[in-house]
Amino acid sequence: MYALSSTCKGNQKQIGVGMLQYADDNDGLPVVPGMTYQPAPSANYAVYAWYSRYLLGPYIGNTTDGSPSGSLGNGGRGTTSLIIVCPARPDLVSQMSDLSPTSSALYTGIGINDCASPPANNWFRTNTMAPIRIHQFSFPVRTVMVLDTVNLRTWVAWTNPEITADRPAYGRHGGSCNALFADGHVDGLKIRGGDTQEATMAAR
Repeated sequence: MYALSSTCKGNQKQIGVGMLQYADDNDGLPVVPGMTYQPAPSANYAVYAWYSRYLLGPYIGNTTDGSPSGSLGNGGRGTTSLIIVCPARPDLVSQMSDLSPTSSALYTGIGINDCASPPANNWFRTNTMAPIRIHQFSFPVRTVMVLDTVNLRTWVAWTNPEITADRPAYGRHGGSCNALFADGHVDGLKIRGGDTQEATMAAR
């Protein structure tokens, strides 16, 4: 149990390094949880997840499309970088290791913060506010960027009555949930905490 928790924390730490490198190369902006590609308004489309080779992939060693949805996104759902999958979920590790076009890979067991990423190209958020850069975060030491989820590759709220799969998995690692914070440190959360979207956006 503790070995898996330590591995999970190490994986999240690597993701954090990649996220900071991504931000350095993208004017300080954090990576979005997903990006939609559609050549024309009526054309087929694909939605690429945050770990895609088009987003964070080059910084964490993933070379697949990481495209879980859309008519153009029927290939490369898995990953060549299993640091994005919680090692305490061997079922998801097995799924995400499948690189075939017909792979059922979809869940990672860790999720990126859907509230701290810029609304542009973010498929979950309407474009109601300008993108915020990591250096603008009011409390980076308290702002969670990635954490253990029940299943999904994103998370929106500490408790979500509509989508159980994106809730933090508090009981996974001996009663705690591993979390990567915006300043790069990783810690285990035993109770609900951190910043909501409103707190994260307080810098503006």
